[in-house]
Amino acid sequence: MSSAPVIAPDDVLDQLRAAIQAADVDQARALARRLLDDDAAELFEDLDAAQLTELSSFLGDETLAELLSQITDEAAADILEQLPVEQAADLLEEIDPDDAADIIAQVDDEYSEDILVAMEPADAAEIRELMAYRPDTAGGIMTPEFVAMAPSLRADRAVAALRRVA
Repeated sequence: MSSAPVIAPDDVLDQLRAAIQAADVDQARALARRLLDDDAAELFEDLDAAQLTELSSFLGDETLAELLSQITDEAAADILEQLPVEQAADLLEEIDPDDAADIIAQVDDEYSEDILVAMEPADAAEIRELMAYRPDTAGGIMTPEFVAMAPSLRADRAVAALRRVA
């Protein structure tokens, strides 16, 4: 079984910049995945706004949101602040509400309000509710998402239902 050659994270970032510049979608996706796999997502902080926007178009909001979830809240907020409001809103909608609340709490107040206004109302309402709690409290770390099932449901059917919604 062969594995990808070991490349320093900074070299991967340089290759990612080159792939973005060349509009090489497949290479950009592969390199972004590699940074995720190597726990080097913090290197995305070093991309400028244009590179982030282009990378987002290559990867899609889900993958870029996954990257933002893996770095510090402050670094993710710095990245969001480089993006257009609509794109920042789309990314936050892809992140778990509790994580999104932590990230947006680090964004400049005026810009964070613009992002929340641009979000789907239900998603923004969840984040606003979570932001009302201090981050180190149970309310601040909870997620409002849950699955409810009838108490009479057999275990095998409950597990099947969980798998369908997961």
